Amino acid sequence: PEVDMGHLYLFGVSMGAMMGASALAMEPRFDGGILMWGGGDLPKMVSENRNAKIEMKPYQRWLAAAAATLFKPVEPLKRIAQISPRPLLFQNALHDEIVPKVCTEAYYERAGEPKEILWYDCGHENGLNEQLIRQIIGDQIDWLKTLTG
Repeated sequence: PEVDMGHLYLFGVSMGAMMGASALAMEPRFDGGILMWGGGDLPKMVSENRNAKIEMKPYQRWLAAAAATLFKPVEPLKRIAQISPRPLLFQNALHDEIVPKVCTEAYYERAGEPKEILWYDCGHENGLNEQLIRQIIGDQIDWLKTLTG
């Protein structure tokens, strides 16, 4: 396949999608980004995480809350608006066990235009199959083509 050296887009998944906001905001050479399975409001992400509510012991919850506090300087919601007017594609799981929908929606709403959000009928780690993966990648390619011609 051909590589267009004139365009540079960040692609981040999960924590990479969350930290991607800082990278995109601080590095103007990125033309835009694809943020997949990400969200904002790290303390809420910890407190509303479905896996954490089911599986975590009290000390693990405390450690997770402490980690969210340590990550405050890189809170995704602080940087996401600084990326505009560069385009963003958000790809998210409808049944995400790790990133609550409210955190994904907050991340998307805080972002400036242009932006697009796509939802997939799967979880953060569950429900992915070859057909869905092909659809996700196809959506990424189609989105990039609309930007680069």
